Amino acid sequence: MLTCPRAVTGIGGSWYDVIALSSSRVCFVVGNAGGQGMNATAAMGRLRAAVQTLTDLDLSPDELLSHLNDLVVRFAENEEHRDVVPAGSVHGASCLYAVYDPITCHCVLASAGHPGPVLAPRGGAEADTVPFRPGLPLGEGAEPFEATELQLSPGDVLSFYTGALARDPFHTRRGLALVREGTGDGAEGGRPVTEIGGRILEKLLQEPPDDDLALLVTQVRQLPEDATATWELAADPSIVAGVRHRVADQLTSWGLEHLVFTTELIVSELVTNAIRYGGAPPRRRPRNGSGGTGRKQTARRWSR
Repeated sequence: MLTCPRAVTGIGGSWYDVIALSSSRVCFVVGNAGGQGMNATAAMGRLRAAVQTLTDLDLSPDELLSHLNDLVVRFAENEEHRDVVPAGSVHGASCLYAVYDPITCHCVLASAGHPGPVLAPRGGAEADTVPFRPGLPLGEGAEPFEATELQLSPGDVLSFYTGALARDPFHTRRGLALVREGTGDGAEGGRPVTEIGGRILEKLLQEPPDDDLALLVTQVRQLPEDATATWELAADPSIVAGVRHRVADQLTSWGLEHLVFTTELIVSELVTNAIRYGGAPPRRRPRNGSGGTGRKQTARRWSR
């Protein structure tokens, strides 16, 4: 997935992140801590650090937001008990967290008080905001967050936004119309995301907002079919040796012979544990990670 992050500089609480996950997946995060000045920036920094830490746990978007909400509540309680004035308050902040899988083109997202992205399907279909129900802003409730699933196609364009576009009613109405128009035109014309994002911001800034804003434009890409291999395995310990041979053959076909020994050891352990402790037949999905980076790697994902 190609990305084009753009932000109007200034001191505020808006932020975005693009974070690499295992198995070539990627997560997109946008949010706003509210307010302006150094206090809002400090609150944004606390939220951003918390999200990056929770991302390492490889949680689903709704689970991650639940943990983030618990942290925000804890922050507020600690500040109240210590009777301190924080540099910036994270209570009431918004956050949208989305995870995209380039193997299946499947995207899952959840929101804490943040509007959904604009989606422009490939082929020139009309761009519109992704329909879903955001949860309450962070720290303002204990209700579970709801995950929304999207099945995307190569060439689709998603535009995430935050700041003035997500808060101010005037800029929300006017700005969203410009984001929809620019995202749709870009997807129809097959333009690169850098050009799509630049054109949208150029129109938005004809009347500069009073607050900061951020725009993250992404274009869907899918890994080729021969970059992955999926095997359904029987829950029988006698298959472990055969799986090792499959892995060796697959890595050799990808030109990753130097990783065969290490990967065979990892796979033996994973398959054995899945058969011994798992309740369903295990599945193995190795991926060719050489992908033109100059470094040959393999990414491993285990599911059962």
